[in-house]
Amino acid sequence: MQKLSDHHVSNKFEEQSGYDAEMAMMKTVRIIGSSMIGIAVLVVVLNEVFALDTIANSSGAFSGVIDSLKTTGGAALGLLVIGLLVLGANRIMSFFGGGGF
Repeated sequence: MQKLSDHHVSNKFEEQSGYDAEMAMMKTVRIIGSSMIGIAVLVVVLNEVFALDTIANSSGAFSGVIDSLKTTGGAALGLLVIGLLVLGANRIMSFFGGGGF
C-alpha cells in the first residue's frame, strides 16, 4: 500500500524532472502554431476576396470603405502577427524563469 507522502514525493519528482514544463511548452507551441495557421488562412481568404473584379473595380458609395479595409486591414494583420510573436516570446521566456507581464 502506498502512503500519501510517497505519492506526494512522486508528484514532486515529476515536476522536478520537467514533465509538467514539457507539457506546458507543447501546449504553448500548439497555441502559437494554430494562431499562425489561422492568420495564414485569413490572409489567403482576404486576398481572394479583394482580388474579385467586383471589389477591385468598385466605384460606388462604399468604394472608400473597401479602400480603407485594404490599407487598415493589412496594417492590422501586421500588428496582429507582431503582437502574437511578442506574446509567444513572453510565454517561452517564462519557461526559463523570466517573463515580462
